[in-house]
Amino acid sequence: MIFFGILATFALVIRVYTRAFILRRMKIADYSLILGWLNFVAYLVTGWLAAESAPMIDQWNLRLRNFLDLLFRFYVGSACYGGAMLFIKVAILLNILEIFWLEQTLTRACHILMWANGIFYINFIFLQIFACRPINKSWDVFITDGAFFNTRLVTLVAGAINTVSDLIILILPQRRIWALQSPLRKKLAVSGLFSLGLFACISSIVRLYYSVIISYSPNQSYYGYISGIWTVPEMAFGIMVAGFPLLPKFISHLRENSQIARLKTSIRSSRLTPSGTGRRSIIIPSNPSSARAHLKRPRDPDEDLLITSPSHAIIERSSDGMC
Repeated sequence: MIFFGILATFALVIRVYTRAFILRRMKIADYSLILGWLNFVAYLVTGWLAAESAPMIDQWNLRLRNFLDLLFRFYVGSACYGGAMLFIKVAILLNILEIFWLEQTLTRACHILMWANGIFYINFIFLQIFACRPINKSWDVFITDGAFFNTRLVTLVAGAINTVSDLIILILPQRRIWALQSPLRKKLAVSGLFSLGLFACISSIVRLYYSVIISYSPNQSYYGYISGIWTVPEMAFGIMVAGFPLLPKFISHLRENSQIARLKTSIRSSRLTPSGTGRRSIIIPSNPSSARAHLKRPRDPDEDLLITSPSHAIIERSSDGMC
């Protein structure tokens, strides 16, 4: 879980840094991804606490206190999972809209998926939180009165819908990517970034498999824990799909900064006298008034660097896009 947490955090940092400090324009997709990442981190914390209570132990080998703690972790984690998937998928779909906004069919499909996923995950979170009355009946087996909803069925149906949604989002931009009038290398790079969602789909399918087992197995602690483990790469790869499309801009920024640093060093070196004493050579123009203006204020060598490089100009012109 730590490995996937680091990868997801790295993708988020790249995206937020590029948007905030390079492009200097944050968008709704960026804030949505941040909210998704916060829910993801909260889910990791509940998973870590669940591992302390019952790390893949059969239910009949658990002490009652540990079993109650595990049920509470499952309860909190399911709500965090729903929130994470909601905001991550919204961020991914907004990214697709920003890149392929001229494609009307793709735009309509993205809007439909955003609304459908929003309605689905809001209902999923609501059902997970308020499945029982009183609420603590969800994890306290000693409460015998009240009402409850079959959360196993909710988890199974939600897993199936979630898997289908992941597959649709994975396939959605591929046709348009390969229709771009771009070099094959660039098409492969863009397609590869979005194809990271394939690993999220695989994780979702495996999770669905264990959700089917949970629907009829009495060993909830064991299979529930395994199912929860597979949600971690699903969320992590979703964050990477949303964050890594800005990786080329981030790398270009690093390269430009290193080139500017070398250029600045060479300019300062060229201004030194041949004797190596460190004194600057002063050229006095033939026109006296011009000479006085020249000597009035020492010239800052950094002023010669106020030139926008071609790659930086491209970044500024395309600040509204992703690639």
